[in-house]
Amino acid sequence: MKNLILIIICVCFFVPVYAADQVKLLSAPVDLDDKSSLQRGARNFINYCLNCHSASYMRYNQLKLIGLSEETIKKDLLFTADKIGDPMDISMQNENAKVWFGAAPPNLSVTARSRGADWIYSYLRGFYRDSSREMGWNNTVYQNSAMPHILWELQGEQFYDTTSNSLILQKKGLLNPEEYDQFIGDITNFMVFVSEPNQQKRKQIGYYVLAFLLLLLIIVLPKTSVLLAVPLLIFIEGGVAYASFVAYANKGFLIDPSFIMLSVFLVWSHSVYNNFATQSRLKQQIKKQFEHYLDPRMVKKLQKDPSLLKLGGETRN
Repeated sequence: MKNLILIIICVCFFVPVYAADQVKLLSAPVDLDDKSSLQRGARNFINYCLNCHSASYMRYNQLKLIGLSEETIKKDLLFTADKIGDPMDISMQNENAKVWFGAAPPNLSVTARSRGADWIYSYLRGFYRDSSREMGWNNTVYQNSAMPHILWELQGEQFYDTTSNSLILQKKGLLNPEEYDQFIGDITNFMVFVSEPNQQKRKQIGYYVLAFLLLLLIIVLPKTSVLLAVPLLIFIEGGVAYASFVAYANKGFLIDPSFIMLSVFLVWSHSVYNNFATQSRLKQQIKKQFEHYLDPRMVKKLQKDPSLLKLGGETRN
């Protein structure tokens, strides 16, 4: 009991302190439907980032998804590979990178997913002059980063004002602040695309699958007994999970089935409840109307199969 109380006190005391020390991240202008931004980001990323950082999970031919032609990719962007189907890799070895920079530059393929777009955007805007560092630079988001500020000629030189805890532009660069922010925003947008190139198509497929399954449930469930509804749910949920696995294994589409499965379950629960309530009311109504006139066994038979209540016979001339 004492240990539990101690843990609760530690969590309540230290978590707010830790959260207060975190850097407030800027909001990244991510828009995967903006093809122009993605194309500019691809140009900026390949010209400035791909010299040291690889993005080996991404292939050059996937740049066609952002509207670039194969001819444009080969002519203007294919600098670190021979074929358009090759990954976006670099020739620098990790051993050499450790000697030159103190640490090997990380692979940027999924950085947007591990760090987040806001972190990348804030990091690339957060460099400032620091004479105590080997490279002469430091960063507000990632203190004592081994990465030099390769974009300093574009942004200019900032210094960190300890009084206001803010960055102040001391020497202007080739771009004004608005142009540089757009330059960094385009790189960030492209890195989000690189982290999952088929994200837009995945979402589109997910909407179609969800619409189909919901329509199937609406049509089938009202005609299905409560006992058969459970196997139907298992079949549909298993089909969604299996389809997402096959899409990733065969086509490379990463489809998160959790939202679809949750939506299907909610619709199924609502439909099954309504179906059960309707059948229960009908059974009670049959019992109330016929229990005084028919044999109890016949009443149970009618409750089990209400279709027997329909009048039969033949029409004679």
